[in-house]
Amino acid sequence: MSNTVADDEAVRLVERLRDATNSHDPDGVAACFTPDYRSETPLHPARSFTGRDQVRRNQEKIFTFVPDLTAELLRSTVDGTTIWTEWEHRGTRRDGSPHHMRGTIILGMRDGLACRGRFYLEPVEADGDDINAALTGLGTQKRTSTRGHPRHGSRLPEGVESLLPRRLAVEAGVFPVRTMRGFGMA
Repeated sequence: MSNTVADDEAVRLVERLRDATNSHDPDGVAACFTPDYRSETPLHPARSFTGRDQVRRNQEKIFTFVPDLTAELLRSTVDGTTIWTEWEHRGTRRDGSPHHMRGTIILGMRDGLACRGRFYLEPVEADGDDINAALTGLGTQKRTSTRGHPRHGSRLPEGVESLLPRRLAVEAGVFPVRTMRGFGMA
């Protein structure tokens, strides 16, 4: 098994995923994943699952609850067999309320398909606190753990910590810029 995937192979995969999502095609979405696909949702561990069939069932429900869902691929980069993607999802739920999510999905790729994924998509809080209020609230929140983040009770998700030093390395010119296409650095 190769330790890298070609940029164009990765681009084709995420474009197929985007197009199938925007066509509301649960079979097309599921076809982007290996049968043994492993999904992790680090901020909501109980939502993690295994299998292409579960991907299809999830997408079918999402398309039912958000019948006009659109997915926009904002940025992507490839690192070995890992594809980092940033997404924005919009639509209207069946109850008429807006659906708006943004975040990152980190996909592992094997044989042209996603074999693993880490989802960091979260609802957008358009009317949430500004940064000053959010930081003031940090000191008053009850910690759920003796270590880690006060809201989530854990350290930064695996992979997120490694992105920060890498980004700094790109800006310093010590990392190949071509792999950071779409992140405003190429």
